[in-house]
Amino acid sequence: MSDSKLCIETRAWVDGTKDIEEKLSQLGAKYIKTLYIEDEFYADLSDFDIKQHTFEQSKKAARIRTTTDKDNKQSLLVQIREVPKDSPPELKLHDLTKTVFEKLGNIEEKNEFVEELKKRGFDSLVTKISKDRKVYSLENDCFYIDDINGYSKALEIKTILPEINNSKNVKKLHKKLIKKLGIPEDDLIEKSHTHLIIDSFFKSQPHLKSDLLKKKLSDLIKEKEELMLESEECFREGGDGWHDNARWDILRENIDVISIRIAKLKEEIFEINRS
Repeated sequence: MSDSKLCIETRAWVDGTKDIEEKLSQLGAKYIKTLYIEDEFYADLSDFDIKQHTFEQSKKAARIRTTTDKDNKQSLLVQIREVPKDSPPELKLHDLTKTVFEKLGNIEEKNEFVEELKKRGFDSLVTKISKDRKVYSLENDCFYIDDINGYSKALEIKTILPEINNSKNVKKLHKKLIKKLGIPEDDLIEKSHTHLIIDSFFKSQPHLKSDLLKKKLSDLIKEKEELMLESEECFREGGDGWHDNARWDILRENIDVISIRIAKLKEEIFEINRS
C-alpha cells in the first residue's frame, strides 16, 4: 500500500488524435508507451442513492485495473480514490482526488484484490470498461490519449501533486496546455470519462441497478438471519438473558443496523422498478 497520493486531472473528448500527438511532440512531450487497459469498478450500492453514481454521493471510487503492455505482459492494480475534504471550492468534484489505498500485483492475485475491496466496503461490481491508451510525458504532467472501446476518443492530463495548495495553479496550467493542443474549451468535461460512461450505461439499462441491489439485499437478509441465530444462542447461554450481556447487546445493535439497510434497499428497488 502506498502513502496517500494527490492527483489533479483535466479531461476532454477529442475527434482525432493525430493532430494532438503532433502538437504534444512540438511541445516537447515524450512518448512513453502504449497499453491496453481493462477497468472493473466496484461500489457499496447500499450506502447511496442508486439514481446517482457513487462518486457524487460518497466521494469515493474503487477499481481493479488490468494492464497489458506491447509484450503482452499483464499486471494488476487495485485502487481506492476519494475527494479530499479540504479540496478548494473552485475545483470541480472530479478534478482533484486522493489515492487512499493502492496495491500492485500479478494477474493471479485478482481474487485476493476483489476480497480486499469487499473488506473495505466495495462489494458490488458496477461495470467494466476497456481502452487502448497512449502515454506521453512532459515535465511533471502525464498525457493519456484513450480510445475507449465502444465509445469515443479522449484526452486526459494528470499531475501528481506534492501538496494540495498547488492544485489551483496546476489546474490553470492544464487549461493552457489544452488550448495549446487546439482542443476547444467546449470539449472539456467536468466528470471523468469513466464516470460519464457509467452514468450513461446505467441510464440505458436501469434493470441492472435493480439486479445489483437485489443481490445486495439477499446477502444482507442472509447476514441478518445468521446474526439473529447467534443472538438467540448468546441469549440462552447468557444465564440472566439480556441483563449485563455485552455480546448480546452488540449483536442486537448490528441486527438493527442491517434492518435499516434492508429497508432502505427495498425502498430503492421499489422506486427503480416503478420508474
